[in-house]
Amino acid sequence: MSKKREIWVADCETDPFKIGRYPKPFIWGCRSEHEYHVFDSTAGFVDFIRQQHCIVYAHNGGKFDWHFIFDHLESYSELLVISGRVSKFVIGAAEFRDSQNILPFALAKWAKDDFDYRILEADVRDIPKNRSEIRQYLRSDCDNLYAVVTAFIDRYGRSLTLSGAALKFWQSLGSTTVPAPESTPGFYQDVAPYYYGGRVQVDRPGVSRGDFTLVDINSAYPDAMSHRHPYGQIRSISRDLPATGVERCMISVTCASTGALPWRDPDNKNALTFPSDKRTRRFDVTGWEFVVAQELGLMSVFEVNRVMRFVDDVSFADYVQHFFALKTNAKTRLDNDPGDQDAKADYLFAKYFLNTLYGKLASNPAEYSEYLVLPPHHLEAARVTGDYRFVAQLSQANALASRPLPAYLQRYLNVATAASITGFVRAKMARARHVCGGVLYSDTDSILASDVSALDLHPTRLGAWDVEAHVSMAAIAAKKLYAFKIADSDKYKTASRGVRLGAADIIRVARGDVVTYRAEAPTYSVAKGPHFLVRDVVSREDSTAALHRRCANQDLEVPEHLYSSNPI
Repeated sequence: MSKKREIWVADCETDPFKIGRYPKPFIWGCRSEHEYHVFDSTAGFVDFIRQQHCIVYAHNGGKFDWHFIFDHLESYSELLVISGRVSKFVIGAAEFRDSQNILPFALAKWAKDDFDYRILEADVRDIPKNRSEIRQYLRSDCDNLYAVVTAFIDRYGRSLTLSGAALKFWQSLGSTTVPAPESTPGFYQDVAPYYYGGRVQVDRPGVSRGDFTLVDINSAYPDAMSHRHPYGQIRSISRDLPATGVERCMISVTCASTGALPWRDPDNKNALTFPSDKRTRRFDVTGWEFVVAQELGLMSVFEVNRVMRFVDDVSFADYVQHFFALKTNAKTRLDNDPGDQDAKADYLFAKYFLNTLYGKLASNPAEYSEYLVLPPHHLEAARVTGDYRFVAQLSQANALASRPLPAYLQRYLNVATAASITGFVRAKMARARHVCGGVLYSDTDSILASDVSALDLHPTRLGAWDVEAHVSMAAIAAKKLYAFKIADSDKYKTASRGVRLGAADIIRVARGDVVTYRAEAPTYSVAKGPHFLVRDVVSREDSTAALHRRCANQDLEVPEHLYSSNPI
């Protein structure tokens, strides 16, 4: 039996981030249970770690640290890339991983020392006092990363990803009636059209002032997972709705929807929308959404085109109850002792496990690739013999090639289950939006509205709605781009996906200005190499949203039917 790999972690310090400057590492640290080493060069670090029979983790290594060692990759070795993140490769005896794949949060949520990053500049970092502080900070980052990585491994094993660990844990709960999820490429192609993301919708763009309430669902997806969802293979396809269990079907229906049903807009990069324009369309939806639209009268005369039923159904209630109880218990322990690291680990891990499992079920391995490190002069031969294609030049010595994942390695799980879980949450959002007054914005599991009194409100109960904040001003520029001013406070709740904008800039964009965002830190990509993101941030709106904006920004009254009597 081969010896189990030892666990190591690594980190490097680089030049501080500055627009236009590509930082370079000048010091590396790595540690295991009993050793800690510091290296003043990347080559020194790699020469040491390649001799260790270990798994070495760097946090966000796949999009930062590991890119600095591409010169040292071994030709003809494999590289595993997950969603653009370099996730696993081998140099010598060492296997390199990105801990972000199992710990999808900033290390500061676990522990992070305060540090003055200005002392990393080349002209001051060799001052003895600064160098001592840099080494101390590097050591603390390695210590903190080792503590949280090993806490995870001790509890949940050595899975490469959090979703993989979640699936294994669910299977380990002891259920003998539910087989491991398994389907086929044909099953995926049949069911994938019914799988969508969360409901994100701008109802009142621009800048609005008033008395608004921001609410969200307590653990929306865990609540959904606690209900029963389709599982197993397709039992039948017909045009007839079953007498019971409509919620667990996939349904295609031709109708005009009043904002209730999801639609991929082919004219807008298949963006997810919820039409309310009286046009007749064919909608592919989950049974949960069909039932809500029917009950609330949000479909015109409709024709059912297709009803897909499944062999079995499944609930993840035992999985959810385990992690919900663990999270609740850990929160109580942390309230009593904020320094309890075991409680912090339980809380963080439970929080992310609760929201991870369902997404794994929807994975499409046909989109995965195998990656191979090759000397540039061997790329042509690889194309001929192995269907590889050139991806990028990683370094002077190495290029990266890829080919589709072979069919025998593709494992399809059950996209129907994932589609039903996400559909459950969208249906719950549709019900809530229908009874709220003056909806301004919604995002997956949250709603900003003038009146939320009709909702089932409770601060902690699973699936209930909780008041997150009272808002006195809402600047809404686009989906995932907003600034909500917390009432009686100078604080803002903001979102700016893809860029990092403060409240002032988001408000400018919401008023119609263009803000140019320039990232201080480069983005590291195996396909594009390191590059700086420069983006003009503008509002995005349809014609109805444009009317809202003009009215809001000119202090005009928005026509009543456009928001106060929102049907959804």
